[in-house]
Amino acid sequence: MTAASAPAPGDAVSGVPAIDTHTHFWPRGLLAAGREGRDWYGWRPVTEADGRRAFALGRTVLAFAPPEVDLADPTARLAARAAQQGIGFEAVQVAGFLFNYHLDAARGAAFCRELNTELAELEAAAPGTYRGLAQLPLQDRDAALAVLDHAVTELGLRHFVLTPAVNGRNLDDPQILPVLEAMAEAGVTANVHPAFFDKLGAGDRLGRYYFESSFAAPVEASIGLMTVIHSGLLDRHPDFRMCFTHGGGIAIHSLGRFDHRWHMISPAQRTMARPPSEYLAAGNLFYDVLVHDERALELVIERVGVDQLTIGTDHPFAWDHPGGAANWIRTAGFLDTAAREKILWRNAARFYGLDPDNPPGTAGTAGS
Repeated sequence: MTAASAPAPGDAVSGVPAIDTHTHFWPRGLLAAGREGRDWYGWRPVTEADGRRAFALGRTVLAFAPPEVDLADPTARLAARAAQQGIGFEAVQVAGFLFNYHLDAARGAAFCRELNTELAELEAAAPGTYRGLAQLPLQDRDAALAVLDHAVTELGLRHFVLTPAVNGRNLDDPQILPVLEAMAEAGVTANVHPAFFDKLGAGDRLGRYYFESSFAAPVEASIGLMTVIHSGLLDRHPDFRMCFTHGGGIAIHSLGRFDHRWHMISPAQRTMARPPSEYLAAGNLFYDVLVHDERALELVIERVGVDQLTIGTDHPFAWDHPGGAANWIRTAGFLDTAAREKILWRNAARFYGLDPDNPPGTAGTAGS
């Protein structure tokens, strides 16, 4: 624990820009299709009875209203974020309902290449303030490996986003795990974020009261985290950096049960070298602080320390911490100044290969 008194006026972190590792964007191709009234990888623009503009995939109509533009003006976007909660650098991934795993291999690869090209152009235009999280068509192993190679060697992208499940298959699936192995060998990073349409319990017992988000999103984060650990991937690639949403989810609160199971089974049945809890703070796994609760974050800190925690806001969607996650951490009385600074930007700088001695938006931030 890093207990301290509440930060005083003029605290060292009050004016330091933060790095947000959990933000989303609407692809320009989708927004253009909406303006032009045409389909885009299966999505089609619709107008609801109340006049609201939306996008639909099959019978599913998104409840989220699309913006007119998004990353087309990255400076204006970041200026707004700086004004709201001092965000000076964003790692951006596609909106969680647009992973598009419904596409076949060829169309999925085309979609990811289009998306990744937009992100590469963003990084080139604003290297000191943005990192693009490239996407892979994980519904097909060979297509994903080809897109990974293209993103790294042709586009120069070094950071990716994965989902804990792909069309009902976990990350240790024989068609998916080889892609993660290739990512680790390439030295890239992976943010792990639940897919909006593929969460546990979707359309079933969690269909009411928005349980698909309240329950299923942190559960999916945990499934992704524990699947990666139990797959043995981190034994083979201990330096593979991964960042999980929602503080790692409910697994952080249930570590005793996971460790108990590991000790119960015989060594021949074990798929990883150590109890699950021993991987969490090893240095390569990171977690955003989007847990919405001080006591929950205190437990995460007790389990993994502060050196692996980052800001996550879910921008531009409504699941940020009340008042903003970065604002929360800046004034968190249970953290000392050094811990707050680590969570605000230093840990994320290390994760994304930025200059650890320069806050975001200052000289030397661009990194790799």
